[in-house]
Amino acid sequence: RDKFLPFDRPEMPTTISLWASALAAVDRSRPPSCGADLPQLYVMPEPALLASPDDPARRRMLYHHYSLLRDALMFRLGYGDGDEPHALLTTQQWRDIVQGKITKQGKAGSRAQARSASLEELLRPAFSACSMDDLTGFPVSPDSVPPLDVNRTKELLWELAEINFRYEFLALDARASGLNRPDECRTCFASPRLIGMDFNESQRGFAGRETDERLPHFLCMAGFMRDWSVPCERPKEIDNAKGRTQWSADSIHGLESAVTKYYTASFYELFGRAAVVPMRL
Repeated sequence: RDKFLPFDRPEMPTTISLWASALAAVDRSRPPSCGADLPQLYVMPEPALLASPDDPARRRMLYHHYSLLRDALMFRLGYGDGDEPHALLTTQQWRDIVQGKITKQGKAGSRAQARSASLEELLRPAFSACSMDDLTGFPVSPDSVPPLDVNRTKELLWELAEINFRYEFLALDARASGLNRPDECRTCFASPRLIGMDFNESQRGFAGRETDERLPHFLCMAGFMRDWSVPCERPKEIDNAKGRTQWSADSIHGLESAVTKYYTASFYELFGRAAVVPMRL
């Protein structure tokens, strides 16, 4: 699966073409400046990780596991110090979690057993805080998996995309600018929350349907980008936006294109992978 290209399933939220085009346009003809061997780490599982299996029954299993674990995983983000999550997890760790491999299991001495034991130790405090003391039911029996609720699944996947996007923007700004300003960065979003967003935000902020609605959010992000030092050229539209008060539809589109392309290219250069970008319900 190419993470720089849109992934389509009936239960996936709507792709925002501007962000999808920017992600697809990232120049991967050479390794990123951070190196090609960095582990791919995420604050939450990316939506396509759950939606990627071709077998519908397997996808339902992953969605069901995630829905059962969601509160504990959110708690894990919310009770840390400041704005930093306790630990970013690899794609493989998130795959194990949504497969229900959250207690020590597997062949003695195997890598799979070591991974599951490590995950159990890592997640146990959040499980205990959410009164999930008995984990013997994981992985869930296939007979216990409910039918797919497409609308609810879209909401959960949108939420995953949005949480990843918000945390990633804060991390990208910190690394690209060398500044510690997470609270200021939050003002770019439809709300300052990093978790627990209302689902109506899926059509606000960067996901707004009208250019006038999106403009303040792109201007906000462009303002932070002017402090970035990254090994890719910053589009002139970002610098020219400073202090500008008159905007036509074409000039707004030009700014949006510049910001999204600079964002996705910068993320690739500094983190070595595709950014998780906003989606829309």
